[in-house]
Amino acid sequence: MDIAVFSSQELPLVLGALINVAAKPEALLPQEYQFLHIINQLHQSCVAVNDLRPIAPSQIAEIITAPHQRKYLLQMAMVMAMVDGEIKPHQQKILRSLWDFIS
Repeated sequence: MDIAVFSSQELPLVLGALINVAAKPEALLPQEYQFLHIINQLHQSCVAVNDLRPIAPSQIAEIITAPHQRKYLLQMAMVMAMVDGEIKPHQQKILRSLWDFIS
């Protein structure tokens, strides 16, 4: 299974896109931080998660263009939205927007 599919230049942007899907992007939950750190470790990267900012679906769609990467990004975004056990309406909206931009 391909887990580390993003380059070191793409990974901070991908993590930013995942922050955008968080329950409260401005105040990440411990579980959300943990998820971002795990992705960071799987990519053998040392991105400073605390320094990341949310990235809009339209922005990430311009950067991540390979179909496999886009699918993986969407899967990770769905996990990020569920990490606290509840998908809120604004998270559903962001997931739908991400789907629209990358499909």
